[in-house]
Amino acid sequence: MIDKISDVTAFAPAKINLFLHITGRRHDGYHLLDSLFVFPALYDRLEISALGREAGENHVRLRIEGPMAQALAGEADQDNLVIRSIRRLQDHLGINGSYDVRLIKNIPVAAGVGGGSADAAAALLACLKLWEHSIAADELQALAQGLGADVPPCLQNRPVRVAGIGEQISPAGEAPPWGVILANPRCPVPTPDVFLAYKQAAGAFSPALPAGIEWQDLDWLARESRNDLYAAACGIAPAIGDLIAALATLPGARLARMSGSGATCFALFDDVAQALLAREILQAKAPQWWSWAGGLCDDRGDHP
Repeated sequence: MIDKISDVTAFAPAKINLFLHITGRRHDGYHLLDSLFVFPALYDRLEISALGREAGENHVRLRIEGPMAQALAGEADQDNLVIRSIRRLQDHLGINGSYDVRLIKNIPVAAGVGGGSADAAAALLACLKLWEHSIAADELQALAQGLGADVPPCLQNRPVRVAGIGEQISPAGEAPPWGVILANPRCPVPTPDVFLAYKQAAGAFSPALPAGIEWQDLDWLARESRNDLYAAACGIAPAIGDLIAALATLPGARLARMSGSGATCFALFDDVAQALLAREILQAKAPQWWSWAGGLCDDRGDHP
């Protein structure tokens, strides 16, 4: 029976691309990446409950709440990535049932920190727990890959090196005790637009970084890596450049950079206390920007 557990709660952490090198482009137009994902302790929350038979067969009802819910207004329908994830897993496993999903949205939308991908990954893991079902890791990764390039890394919730179009994932060690500020100028930057601008700029591709990189050394990270999408994103949203400049001048900031395709940027600090104090300064200087400060998920991906 699949309803021995009637409801589950899952936490979906945001992701940060510490670096993002574009290393090439496949014949089908997909860009090849070299990136390193870490996961800050900023979470969306999913609550999934089994519905009774009166709800109908294979019906998924989604409610979106929380501080970032308004950005998804009108998307609580059958095309939402959370619903697609649940249906895809149902189809793959041959499991029937109807479910109520409550999504508390704390991660900015269309912001380069993987909020939708994190929610999709959390939905897959939550449903496996709800149904008391397990599948092979490579099988789950293939399902996740069909939902989006960032979904497989978001299944990990721990530092991972990502290559190819997102399907090549390898462990990257433990999360350092860094403090992190995430900040967004409140301007959505659609990922396809950024990649199109990058392609039109026709710049040279970057080499992949070697294996065994010293990514936990902030000086090395600042010196040897970058985000190749930064210029393209700034062309669409110039406020990103202003945000990076503000983050870089905060006391204790060791590295300021854009995450993913933007517009969210991050600053890294030696510890969480420095990040929390620096965020107070940022809020006072630029209250119009969204910001968050905290640490990284530990190597097990635990939630609060």
